[in-house]
Amino acid sequence: MYFVEFWAKKCKEDMSFCLAQTTPFINSQILSANDFYLRLSKTRVGKKK
Repeated sequence: MYFVEFWAKKCKEDMSFCLAQTTPFINSQILSANDFYLRLSKTRVGKKK
């Protein structure tokens, strides 16, 4: 819980620091999800989903 509180306080005090730390992580998560869906769509079962 302390970790979450630390980041909440840090982001509240200095949003530019928070964005610099979290933006690359969020972007990599989105890219990973898009790659997964692309691979899934190439399978026979994935096309149904």
